[in-house]
Amino acid sequence: MRFSGRSSLIALLAVALFASSPAVALTILYFNDAHEIAPVDGGVRGGVARLAGLIEAERSRESDVLVLFGGDLAGGTLFGLMRGEPMVEAMNAIGIDAASFGQHEFDHGVDQARRLVDRSDFSWVTANLTETDGRAFHGLERFRILKAGDVRVGVFGITTAMATTRHEGRVLEQDVVASARSAVAALDNAGAQLIVALTQQTAEQDLDMVRQVPGIDLVLGEETSETVSRIDYLAGSYLARSAGNISSLIRAQWLGPEENDWRLSVIPVDASAPEQPALAKMRDRYTALLEQRLAEPVLAVEQGWRLSREAARGQDTRLGHLVADAFRHALDSDIGFASAGGLRADLVAEPPALTLADVAAVLPFDNRLVRLRATGAELRALMEQALAGHPTARNAYPLVSGLSVRFDPEAPPGTRIQSLEHKGSAISADQVLTLAVPLFLAEGGDGYGLLADLPREEIGPLDRDALAEFLAGRASDSRPDFGPFSPRVLPSP
Repeated sequence: MRFSGRSSLIALLAVALFASSPAVALTILYFNDAHEIAPVDGGVRGGVARLAGLIEAERSRESDVLVLFGGDLAGGTLFGLMRGEPMVEAMNAIGIDAASFGQHEFDHGVDQARRLVDRSDFSWVTANLTETDGRAFHGLERFRILKAGDVRVGVFGITTAMATTRHEGRVLEQDVVASARSAVAALDNAGAQLIVALTQQTAEQDLDMVRQVPGIDLVLGEETSETVSRIDYLAGSYLARSAGNISSLIRAQWLGPEENDWRLSVIPVDASAPEQPALAKMRDRYTALLEQRLAEPVLAVEQGWRLSREAARGQDTRLGHLVADAFRHALDSDIGFASAGGLRADLVAEPPALTLADVAAVLPFDNRLVRLRATGAELRALMEQALAGHPTARNAYPLVSGLSVRFDPEAPPGTRIQSLEHKGSAISADQVLTLAVPLFLAEGGDGYGLLADLPREEIGPLDRDALAEFLAGRASDSRPDFGPFSPRVLPSP
């Protein structure tokens, strides 16, 4: 039997009246965005040992507890290197009841996403991600009914924005509303008393979904902030979002069929949280492995050298060329493209070796590379956008490979580009070229809004992995063979 209706109190008022509320029939604990196994911001927030300690404490207080995860466990410094597997191990130890996918589960390709699922002791559900033949991804359930005491809770998952990750054309993103409507109907028929959606989509998309699909009691969604959690009551459903990097837990408590309402609150995952000892040991073990991994040599160094990023913020440098060359090489594209703002440190090599940590210092943000397709006219408009703020907009300064640009810095913005060449030949307006760019730029970051409108062909490796591989492949006499230096973006004399 499904329950409908709610009390007149909104979620935040329900939290304020915690002490006078009726007995709890069900507690759901929810988190998402699990990118780092250790606390972040200098230990201020997050960490799996704290998360496990809080969940353990909640289970000791309440008899009927479900723990749900909303996706994104394969990014971050550690998990970018170890492809999400440490967090699966942590969740197995914690005891997750069900999980849905974020985009980052696919960052290392579809086969790795399948491996993460296969190594999980908990259930994954997806209502709208399918194989190319229409079956649910990896043969998973589109929904699942979980029992907590006498309560049957139906759970389904929704994931959007798969174009931002490496689905490789092998995972299809089906219509959200149609998928949610089908899942809710099936859960109703299967006897679910409550229905919970785990979503990786925007708040606006969540609201649109609940407006078009009646019967969803609770939406537990993707973070909108690293530090701020959200609880709303909109269109007849509660919508809650935990903070990023495991910075909070959402506690959603159902008050039983008589009250038929929810009491929602936020539990901070911070230094005040108790650490679960076994997960603390696991964190320390993986942190040590991370340090070892980052210390791995990329190439031998006999005599130290440094490539500076500072001059790249406003003019061409060897470091800018090196990064753009690496991007172009990684995706076999016509042009490599980056922005000066993406380089966060000098590339410093000290004997005996340049390490992965040295490379990660330059490109620390776990940006996937994306191959885009552009016409010559679109490329010209892009370069006009890139140089419109020159010389003051230093972060947006373009770093290019496979492209020569001449521009007039004194001309009005939008009319500065004088010529574009690829392989020594002028680029015509209708000529089609491919560009390898970081995902941050492909989504319009650093002011590159035009990139967000270009067709995508492929998602590639992390930017730092591309740079490390490129450096390792060009070692010569213990130093990369940089070749002669000649500016690629040239102001007119």
